[in-house]
Amino acid sequence: MINCYKGMQIPTVEQALSVLRGNNEMRPIYADYDKVLMNIFSLGKKIESMTSEFMRLTGVDLFKDTVLDYYAKENGFLELFDRTPTGGVSHSAESIEQVLVNERLTPKDIKVVSTYHEVERAKSARSSLVGLLQNPISNKVSCDGHRMLELRPDWSSQNTGRVAMSRPAIQNLRREIQEIITVPMGYKLIHCDSGQ
Repeated sequence: MINCYKGMQIPTVEQALSVLRGNNEMRPIYADYDKVLMNIFSLGKKIESMTSEFMRLTGVDLFKDTVLDYYAKENGFLELFDRTPTGGVSHSAESIEQVLVNERLTPKDIKVVSTYHEVERAKSARSSLVGLLQNPISNKVSCDGHRMLELRPDWSSQNTGRVAMSRPAIQNLRREIQEIITVPMGYKLIHCDSGQ
């Protein structure tokens, strides 16, 4: 760990990476295995329900990437979406939010676009959680008495000067599922904004 004292210099990214990589074996990051499973199940149910709602609204019996583009084209608002570098239609959060505030959309159009966006967000969150299941289960229990997964991410520096992690990219977990991060019995979990 890095000892902090008054007047100390902020560690360089390389110093921080050295400490994080060194701690990976001794101090893994823990995910609450039981909460991971619970979230996977509940997100699956949410995806199923919202997909049914989307198909009911659009009259389309299959949910796939191009179905929103088809609906938007048929209802005259496809050009409101941003374009990807290859010229395709962007379904990024920013593009969706931009479309949702356009006054040309009917209440039904808004419901269709927002439902599609929620399905995609839930699928992404569920996929992140399923990926965590490849990590080993710890022989320790969490502060809640649950089983834990031991996560040992790959640490690297970004060209922005920040530290990043991958496999798993815990910093990318959606806020609503960050509750899965835990600590062993006897430790205290402190939430903070790591971006600061």
